[in-house]
Amino acid sequence: MAATATRRGFTVGSLLAAGALAGRVIGGRPAQAQPAPPAAGLHVTLAGPVTAIPTLDPALVRDNATMMVARQLFRGLLSVDPSLALRPALAASVTADAHARVFSVRLREGATFAGGRAVLAEDVAASFARALNPATAGGDASALAGVGQLAGIAGADDVLAGRTGRLAGIAVSGPRDLTIALSAPDAAFPGKLASVAASIVDTVSGGPVETRGSGPFGVAPSPSSDILTMARRMYPYEGHGTVSSLSFLLGASATNPANLLQAGSIDIATGLPADQAALLADPASGAGSPTVVRTPAFSLLYLALSPHSAPLDDLHIRRAIQVGFPWGRLAEAAGASVQPARGVIAPGMLGRSWDAAIPAFDPDLARAEIGRSRYGAAEHVPPIPVFTGQTTRSDPLRNVGVALQEVLGERLGLRIEPVSVAWGDFLAGLPAGRFPTHSLTWVADYPDPSAFLDVLFGSGSPDNYAGYRSEAFDAVLAEARATPEEGTRAGLFARAQQMLIDDAIVVPIAFDIGYTAFRTGIGGVPVTPIGLGGLESIHGS
Repeated sequence: MAATATRRGFTVGSLLAAGALAGRVIGGRPAQAQPAPPAAGLHVTLAGPVTAIPTLDPALVRDNATMMVARQLFRGLLSVDPSLALRPALAASVTADAHARVFSVRLREGATFAGGRAVLAEDVAASFARALNPATAGGDASALAGVGQLAGIAGADDVLAGRTGRLAGIAVSGPRDLTIALSAPDAAFPGKLASVAASIVDTVSGGPVETRGSGPFGVAPSPSSDILTMARRMYPYEGHGTVSSLSFLLGASATNPANLLQAGSIDIATGLPADQAALLADPASGAGSPTVVRTPAFSLLYLALSPHSAPLDDLHIRRAIQVGFPWGRLAEAAGASVQPARGVIAPGMLGRSWDAAIPAFDPDLARAEIGRSRYGAAEHVPPIPVFTGQTTRSDPLRNVGVALQEVLGERLGLRIEPVSVAWGDFLAGLPAGRFPTHSLTWVADYPDPSAFLDVLFGSGSPDNYAGYRSEAFDAVLAEARATPEEGTRAGLFARAQQMLIDDAIVVPIAFDIGYTAFRTGIGGVPVTPIGLGGLESIHGS
């Protein structure tokens, strides 16, 4: 479902380096007691999702805009700060064994749900099982948002299959103590514990799920249906901000956040295009000189070429598309809002660049690849539908199918059929396999290369929408999960990324560059490469 972050302290990529952190607290500093929330303090208004919010259930939320809202109501055992370091949230401590396979958790004293009930170890076990239980999604396991993060826990397969409602890998040893055993080592697992999908939910109390949160804010009465209001509550988390309440504008009232910020209707505008951000930063704009933060995001726009649907089950046709279109120019046409992608893994993850060996634009080679295919010539190649979800964005990158139709049709004679699908239907159809060849922007749920490679292309991942299956690729990813040393992991991820490129399964197009603006007088806005974090850190007047 984001200022360039520096990697200091115990970041996700170095949590378990060479086993050196085995038995030590993950998060870099012990949990600290926090003061009570301000009784009357700062009220912050933001533009929320412009499309309808179907749910705020962290087990089901799949789009980044809604995740940002849900993140304020719910928290997990750990959280990610703006520098991408892991910090304690509901957990007072999380420690790992030397193999990154068993994690011991102690919960904070004083942690409560919105209704006042204490957060206990049994609630962690119940929440993780709930996030993997198809019954949570009305029987449809493909609608669950947390499978990629939590399926590594021992016993997850039985829960996903509906055979049990409890995870065998979680053992509760006291009111605030538990262990989480994985079915295989996973050095990235601590970062997954900070994802929205791994949030802890009150499964005992009744009422709508949004009123049973574990985060620093609770739902409050709102003046209208197009505003969601939250009030700060007692909480034991990081963050000493002065914000006492939040309002999220929803639907049509949330459109054009730059204009809303300029008019003083909101305090923070996220997801701004570069030109709007530049306008707001111009003193002559009359916007009041807001602070504008530029953030290379862990957000990849890519084209997936399914190897299971004709004609793309032919490697030569996939390669023809890979080299027959000037992908870099498409990204350059979108201006400063993106950077052209030279790989599948976002630059900056693990503090590295991830340039792959991607074939250069070569129409002659594309024609030769078509000639090598079982079709022999472009006129014999069946039409290729390319599915895209409808969004409010109108830049060239949101019309990949149309661009392919124009260029590949004219230069190569391939018949590309762009298909635009309503956003809600698109999100529902991807895990169902209805859109094998599609363009999609994927925002990493946690800052580790596996959030792209494993989640989107691993054979066992429910988010492997292209249906890619490769034993060799899976073996490299498994080795990376079992390897705590960061440099070795990076080399394995680079190898796996190149395998995807060589198989022409994915065409990386662009990485987003996010622009966030906030009015003068507030600070502590938690901008990260994976979106806004917990807003309890905001302070000002």
